[in-house]
Amino acid sequence: MKRLGFKLFLEQELTGYIITSFLYLEDKNFVFEEFYSKLNDRGQVIYAGKLSEHDCFRIGTLGRIDKSDVELC
Repeated sequence: MKRLGFKLFLEQELTGYIITSFLYLEDKNFVFEEFYSKLNDRGQVIYAGKLSEHDCFRIGTLGRIDKSDVELC
């Protein structure tokens, strides 16, 4: 996710192993609803949510996820 430009909500040492929160991309072309929908179409479910005052989403990493699972075509 970092290589795709996403930043962690928490510092790496505070991040859990099962659920990871990421901030929305700081890119005018990033539309969360499209991102969510495209991942959902590929069988991947992420958890939308606003934590405190930051727009972010959570990914549960239960199982093996590779680059092709998160790259959008």
